[in-house]
Amino acid sequence: MDKALFKKNILFGTLYTAFLAPFIFFMLGLPMILQIEGFEASLIGMFQMVGLPSVIKFSLSPPIDKFVFEKNHYKKWIIGTGVIYAVLLFSISFLSLKDDLYIVLIVIMLTTLVSTFIDIPLNALSIKIFTKEERFVAGSYKASSYFVAGILGAGVFLLFYNHIGWRNTFMIMSAMVLVALLILMLISESDEIIKEKKVSFETILSFFTQKNIGIWIFLLSFYFAFYTTPICQDNFFKNLIP
Repeated sequence: MDKALFKKNILFGTLYTAFLAPFIFFMLGLPMILQIEGFEASLIGMFQMVGLPSVIKFSLSPPIDKFVFEKNHYKKWIIGTGVIYAVLLFSISFLSLKDDLYIVLIVIMLTTLVSTFIDIPLNALSIKIFTKEERFVAGSYKASSYFVAGILGAGVFLLFYNHIGWRNTFMIMSAMVLVALLILMLISESDEIIKEKKVSFETILSFFTQKNIGIWIFLLSFYFAFYTTPICQDNFFKNLIP
């Protein structure tokens, strides 16, 4: 692998990790915290609603296609949503699970919505940056970054919470997103805009009419929810479905 390709893979891997780790924390780490803090199972289950934005991910792309920037189109969308993402994470640090439980839930749902949205221009940017020949290797780095994000979101952030508390943990998450936005500046984007086919009922229906699709619908319906979140959607659909 040449140095330029290695650099691109590291940069994008860092971006995917930074943007995804808080989402995984909400899905996997936060329920553990709620259990530790003695919340009822019904409340813990309610917090699983933070994954709902990922269900409507396919419908979030129209604004990106409609509002087109002449320069650095996808980078500007990533920066704009990334700043909002960091601000929301920072604001959560000042809330309390015990005193502001439902406010925390609402803000976290907004945060996961932004996290899901930011994945769209980031994926589009990666398609724009990597050539067709480079995307196979890039997909491997992307998968590795997902596992690193999993380690952070479901492990390291829990350790942070245990040792430095709720507020500092979310401040670290917010800072991590801001650092990722600075790293984004190292990626050069051309002025070409990717023209995608608009999502329609026929497009959605075509997914369910693919050859041998039944087994994959079964897996998506009953497999661990972690695999239906943004971290694995793209590779799952592109690489596994015949």
